Amino acid sequence: MNRISATTLESYRLFLTEDWMDYDRLAAQLGGEREETDAMRRGSSLHQILEVPQKKRAVCFGSGTYTHLGFVWDAAEVDAIASEGINEIKAEYPITPDTILVAKADNIHGLAVTDYKTTTGSFSADKYLASVQWKIYCLAFDAQQFTYRVLEIKDGDIQHIKAEHALTCRPYPGMKEEIAILTADFITFCQEHGFTQAITPRKPA
Repeated sequence: MNRISATTLESYRLFLTEDWMDYDRLAAQLGGEREETDAMRRGSSLHQILEVPQKKRAVCFGSGTYTHLGFVWDAAEVDAIASEGINEIKAEYPITPDTILVAKADNIHGLAVTDYKTTTGSFSADKYLASVQWKIYCLAFDAQQFTYRVLEIKDGDIQHIKAEHALTCRPYPGMKEEIAILTADFITFCQEHGFTQAITPRKPA
């Protein structure tokens, strides 16, 4: 049985379509080397703050501003973007009889999935629409819609959320088949290049 995360399959798609995801960078990721940039740490910081119920955040991260992973956030701005529903839910989807795709949603509310993204640059809808992440999440959670909430961040001593963009995607006929083709191609790539650990379930510790 193969087991592949949605983020790993998206990295492979980027390798096929984007100049910046070259073979060496993909190989490092598939080999278990985690690249940790400031952008990734900033995103992790905000995600982990949002996982904590609002009434408990002051205890965990401070009052007036939230401090986590070396980043300081305006507390009122963070609290204002909270969503209804439940946070950090994992689901598995059998894309074929011998392959499972794994997804972890930032937020689930009914049949809607929300994913938070942070950027210090400009918003590009095409970038997110091209991703396989939202398609896998729609399949895994049987969702009728997936919304990217993209937060533009003003970097500084305090991280400020200067703008928010919501991009809603919906499943379409043939989506599962597209993902199945990409998944099969990725499995072949891993087998031919010695990255079987990227498609093999982890053994219990």
